Amino acid sequence: TDETSIEAEFWKQSTLGDLSLHDGWKVGCDKSKTAVVASADTSSAKIIERVFLLTKGSETRKIHHFHYEGWEDSESAPSETLFIKLMHRVDEVGGKMWVNCKGGNGRTGAFALAHWGKQKIDRAIKSGISHEVISLNLAEMLAELRGQRRKCISQLSQLRQVYLVLHRYLTD
Repeated sequence: TDETSIEAEFWKQSTLGDLSLHDGWKVGCDKSKTAVVASADTSSAKIIERVFLLTKGSETRKIHHFHYEGWEDSESAPSETLFIKLMHRVDEVGGKMWVNCKGGNGRTGAFALAHWGKQKIDRAIKSGISHEVISLNLAEMLAELRGQRRKCISQLSQLRQVYLVLHRYLTD
């Protein structure tokens, strides 16, 4: 297993600057917030969280943007520990989630499938089911995801990692 540490860094400005979106929404960066970075001691991988503010008149909405730096296209994530920490942090933030990578297939599908599996595990435990008897049909879940995104998880190494991440989550 890889050792991890949590660090904090100030996120000084949005690389997007101030943008105008449709319907009059403006995008800016919450410069007073700290971006939380989870990093693995065994690789250069890290999770970066940024908070963007959308404003329209007096209404303000927050968007939490997570970036898993070091997770290369068509590869499995470099750290299962960081993968699990990312799932936890996304759940802590709550709300709607939008997942996307460059191609929208491999990394997107791996995270979506693993997070969906984590949610099923969490619901089962909350309903009183012992972790020893919880089972997931990831093949069926993947088929359902592929109904939305046909090429979802095209690399066997990514699917294998989803199994490993969920097993580790369930047994830790």
